[in-house]
Amino acid sequence: MMNARATRPLRILQVTHQGDFGGSTNSITNLSRGRAARGHEVFLLVRPASLLARRFAELPCPPANLPDTN
Repeated sequence: MMNARATRPLRILQVTHQGDFGGSTNSITNLSRGRAARGHEVFLLVRPASLLARRFAELPCPPANLPDTN
């Protein structure tokens, strides 16, 4: 039996400097969408020009941008 705490939505922050084509981008996309579909609040911190930033720009809370480290 689940306790009340286990049924509350989570606030999840995913941070990556990657975010272009590749396995990690697909994993973050699938995990984020799946968690959001289950009622969790998902936040992303990504590079502004990345594929992830474009994929999630339509979210109610769009991705935040990582500062330029170059």
